[in-house]
Amino acid sequence: MHRITAAVSELAPDDFGTRWVTSGPLPDVTDPLAAARYVRLGTLDVPDIDMSAEIPLIVPLLDEGNVVLRSGQDVPPLKGVIHNIVVRALAGTGPGQLMLRVFDPCLRGYLAPFMPLREVSDELFASSGALPENLEELLDQLVDDVRRVGDLGRGQASSLGALRRATGQPLESYQLVTLLDFPQGVSERSARTLVSLLRSGPAHGISFVIHHNSSSKNAVMLGEVLDQLDRYAQTVTVNWGAGTVKWSGAPHAMARLEVPTGQQLQSTISVIATRARSATAPRISFAEIQSTEQLWTEKSADGITAAVGRVGHDVVSLTLGDDREQRHNVLVTGAVGQGKSNFLKVFIHSLAVRYGPDELELCLLDFKDGVTFYPLAPSDTSPDWLPHVRLIGLESDRDYGIAVLEYLFAEFDRRARVIKPHGDQIATYRRQVPDAKMPRIVAVIDEFQVLFEEDDPLTDRAVQLLERLARRGRAYGIHLVLASQTISGITALMAKEGGIYSQFPIRVALKNSSSESQAVLDTKNTEAARLRFRGEAVVNLDFGQIEGNRRAVIAVAEDDDLTALRMQCWNQRPAGAAPPSVFLGSSTATLVGAIPQLRELRASTRATTATKTGLLGMPIAITDSPIGVPLPATPGRHLAVVGAGHRAQPLGIGHRTEPNLAIGALQAAAISLAIQHPTGDASFTVLSYLTDSESADSGMPLLLDLLHHFSCQARLLQHQDATAELPRIAQDSAHSTGSAHYVVAFALDRAGALNQPDESFNQPVEDLQAILRDGPAHGTHILGWWSSIGMFKAHLGYDPTTAMDSILALRAEQRDITDLMGHTVTWSPRDNRGLLFDRTQLPAPVTLIPLMPLNRDIYNALTETDWDQ
Repeated sequence: MHRITAAVSELAPDDFGTRWVTSGPLPDVTDPLAAARYVRLGTLDVPDIDMSAEIPLIVPLLDEGNVVLRSGQDVPPLKGVIHNIVVRALAGTGPGQLMLRVFDPCLRGYLAPFMPLREVSDELFASSGALPENLEELLDQLVDDVRRVGDLGRGQASSLGALRRATGQPLESYQLVTLLDFPQGVSERSARTLVSLLRSGPAHGISFVIHHNSSSKNAVMLGEVLDQLDRYAQTVTVNWGAGTVKWSGAPHAMARLEVPTGQQLQSTISVIATRARSATAPRISFAEIQSTEQLWTEKSADGITAAVGRVGHDVVSLTLGDDREQRHNVLVTGAVGQGKSNFLKVFIHSLAVRYGPDELELCLLDFKDGVTFYPLAPSDTSPDWLPHVRLIGLESDRDYGIAVLEYLFAEFDRRARVIKPHGDQIATYRRQVPDAKMPRIVAVIDEFQVLFEEDDPLTDRAVQLLERLARRGRAYGIHLVLASQTISGITALMAKEGGIYSQFPIRVALKNSSSESQAVLDTKNTEAARLRFRGEAVVNLDFGQIEGNRRAVIAVAEDDDLTALRMQCWNQRPAGAAPPSVFLGSSTATLVGAIPQLRELRASTRATTATKTGLLGMPIAITDSPIGVPLPATPGRHLAVVGAGHRAQPLGIGHRTEPNLAIGALQAAAISLAIQHPTGDASFTVLSYLTDSESADSGMPLLLDLLHHFSCQARLLQHQDATAELPRIAQDSAHSTGSAHYVVAFALDRAGALNQPDESFNQPVEDLQAILRDGPAHGTHILGWWSSIGMFKAHLGYDPTTAMDSILALRAEQRDITDLMGHTVTWSPRDNRGLLFDRTQLPAPVTLIPLMPLNRDIYNALTETDWDQ
């Protein structure tokens, strides 16, 4: 009796494993550091001894040892014993901290009840197949895991559990490997590897549950290996014929094994899966990895470093620009909700703490929802900004992304010219010219794959610019951080060998699928799929090679902490620091935003006879200068706005309130032209085929008031009166009048074919074409909107582009764009966007944000402005 009690006490100082499987609730294990070091298999009976208390049969497992279940045959009850061990191990370990691995050569499916864990993560339950080579592959992977955990501990901890407790972090994960029908399917090579793992595995987080079928024919061949099982494992031997169960820890006692019912097993696994699903990574605050007591204490001449998280006691930092290490660009991926945005915020704010605006410049692009970078820009509710930021693209367009890349490449060219007399890199230049200001530039592009969504010239240009910047920008202090949920489908960049990805040695992979892990790391590296928590990441500095993997926990970027940090930076910003250029993809544009430029245009036309320009919209660019159409006295200088001004109205929907951007663009062109005639030497004829509700919704009554406000003559004709006016305008446009005349026509396609002769047998369409032909030379220009592009072509004749130099397309389909602008131009209709083609003024069509229709606020702002200040 004494020997039995001593054995049990040695193995289990406290009786973990109360009878929750058979008679009680599941223990509430929430500590991620918890591990089932001991599990209960059942109870012990000692013959001829009256036991006043039950003696539990408890065996060492995680961190401590292995278990062998040995029998001469396979019978169903043994399945329940295996279930008992596995489910107790899961329940006694922190949520999501134990991974199950199964080798089932006879395909018995004993572990099938644990399949719900795979729905949480593929790594929680993985079957290795049934072939001998499958086992070899599994064991080789486990050998690599032992090596990795050993490197992590550096010999400073006796086991993975001790290392976890010392660091306070659930480093790595425990693995429980179940081998069924051993030694079936076990090669001699696998057997030798297995013995090595039985010996060293537990201390490195890997324990085995081996079902040894001693009747297997393979047992003779592996006799020497089988002798080692008892040495490195606790053995339970079941003799079903004799009805005896013996445990190697107390060979003189009889054992009774516990087996959960199917219902108990199912409900317990359900609870375990729920807990694993909600498991989170250990919380590491930003302050734990980055001191914020002093700002801007470091120089960026020789590179820049950002702290992002921890591996054990060690802070994980990323260094860009170090000429010795040659790591200049970063590639980041992570599935939805796995912490990619958090990583970017930690990275950016760590840089902002270390380096001042004279040492670091940030260009930030978000092609998704803009939430990540929004707090770094000034807003109505928060006027402060991060002073390092040069530009921010929120909900960015591909066009804006190209504009930013063009800006970066122009800066590359500028720096190359400046640095060349002093060498071939920024570090040399900074040493030779210590007073020069040339900050490192870091361009962070979130969801960068959007740049390559279409097979079009924009994609070609994006690839070209990114490759040039990635290869050559580093010498001049320009670094790229590309982030995405997925990169495996980016066909434009798939040529990884020697392509753009070869310029990104630093890879940060948050939890993702196996295929994405292979795409961002290496074709043989699926480590990102084995991550357990949101916020855990594989940080690899060696182009994704497996040997370079480090599992890190990324610090948590608390919004309140980062807000306070940005305020510190803003209060310390250099004198005269300008806020960043901000592009918000969903924002609308009005003529009020162009008042500074309109003042300049008005002043220039007052001083000279400069060409007048009708403004239409704002560019998708870094600059905020509006885009317009100049109207000199040369043939073809008219403007056509074509396509629907807004989306199609759903059936059953009543009155529309969505602004009509075609009306807004024409109104803006007319008003901006009026402002450029400070002496009132212009007249406007407004032809309208709009409905009363369209006119009211679009502020049409305000248009004539504004034209009069700017001292111009203006009159409005509608419907039949508008059509009847065309002959008169055509007659006047054939003669020089000495003043500008602008014909602003809304919804001209509703006038019909215009080929019905009037009482004088004249066709209005001929008058319209005459105005187009003769008007510009005599100061008459048409600014018209046709929602029907087919009618636009009918009105203008065989080739409308010969009579109309400038075309603004709104919601036009690709076939119409090809007809109007050429087969090399690609376009897909988008909300709040237009495509401007100007045959004589622009080298290629440009995308713009059309100006909004008039409303009372716009009217008040324009009439209250002192235009001649």
